[in-house]
Formats: sequence, structure tokens, C-alpha cells
Amino acid sequence: MESMASGVPVVGCAAGGIPDLIRDEDTGFLVQPGDIDGYVNCAKKLMDTKFRQEMGVRARTEAEKWGWEAATSVLRNVQYEKALINFHSRAFGGFGSSKTKSVWKLLRMRIARVLGRLRIPGFRRNTDVASPI
Repeated sequence: MESMASGVPVVGCAAGGIPDLIRDEDTGFLVQPGDIDGYVNCAKKLMDTKFRQEMGVRARTEAEKWGWEAATSVLRNVQYEKALINFHSRAFGGFGSSKTKSVWKLLRMRIARVLGRLRIPGFRRNTDVASPI
């Protein structure tokens, strides 16, 4: 952000929150992690003075939109949600993947048991396990 605010185009890694700040090939460049040739190609493009200055003006305009309130809002609303999704996928072993079929089966049996106790039509009451008819 500091470079963009100074009118300098940025070459950044396409990971984390950086893609939320840089519009690829408009206000800077986004390169995949570990792509050394990608970084070199972007640096070569920025050797063109006119291209670099025009991109720098667009970068400065974009940076002016990001006051503390806007940056905090994105952090809270976008990045926090991404972090929660990442946490849940790691903490619960990718709940919903093919490896979690037994978890879904257990959940389905427990829901059927509750519905059977509530005498919901289509579910019979069973002392062991309530199941759909």
C-alpha cells in the first residue's frame, strides 16, 4: 500500500490478502508463489517508463481509496471469513469430504432419532436408532 500510495506499481505475490489490494496488470502485478520467471517478466514490463508511470498513477488512485476504515473493514469482513474457513477445513479434517462419510451417517441417524421422538410422519420411533421408513 505504501508503494502504491507513492505512485509506484507493485509486483506482489498472489497469496493471502495481497490480491485484495492489487488489480493484476492494472495497479500492479500478481505473481504465483515461487514463480521466479513471473517476477522477472513483471520487472521487465516495468522498465518501460511510460507504462510504469501510467500504472503508478492508477496505483496511487487505488491506494487513496484505502483509508484505515476501508482497510479494517476488508480485514474484518473478508480476511477474517477466509481465516475461519481455513481453520474449519483444517480443524475438522475437511468436513464434508469423502473421508467424512461416517460423520454424515452418524449425523443422519441422530437427526432421524430426534424426528422419530417428535413423531414426525415418515420416521418411526425405535429405541435403538430411528430411521426413515
